[in-house]
Amino acid sequence: MTKFCKSLGFTGWKEFYIFFRYELDNLKKLNHFYRLNLSKNTVNYLISNHSAMMTKLLNLF
Repeated sequence: MTKFCKSLGFTGWKEFYIFFRYELDNLKKLNHFYRLNLSKNTVNYLISNHSAMMTKLLNLF
């Protein structure tokens, strides 16, 4: 799992988990009915915005 996460540009599985949970929470808030289709496009979108989202997350603390 760690090797997979590092290949996506994360430092490890914990960073990936925090990032993914943060993004899923944002998507839940945007979608009132909580319907999330984890298609390939959704995953690619999350990964492509990794650095911007991590900056936003770190600014919350």
